[in-house]
Amino acid sequence: MAARLTREQIQNYAKQGFVIVRGLLSEEELERVTAGVIRAVKRTDIEERKKVYPAPASQFIVDGRYIEDPGLTYIAAHPFVVEAAQTLLGGPVALAASVAYLKTPG
Repeated sequence: MAARLTREQIQNYAKQGFVIVRGLLSEEELERVTAGVIRAVKRTDIEERKKVYPAPASQFIVDGRYIEDPGLTYIAAHPFVVEAAQTLLGGPVALAASVAYLKTPG
């Protein structure tokens, strides 16, 4: 995949505040990231959330305490992700916080 956002993706970010990049990760990369998420969810100090945010309810929320996991760090340092963030934000970027909302499919 080319490491560039399309004009349409950049415009979508400007209008809606997010970008969807389909096919960004190979199957191997996706398995690596998925394994990192599963390891984080299995840690004993993650609790099921009672508060419904975002809606519909997320099953778990994985926050920045787990970014040191190699599977999760991989996505944050992925060359396309870094370049896209720099393009959208107009300069160098650094990961200062992270959160993943893990939803039940459907």
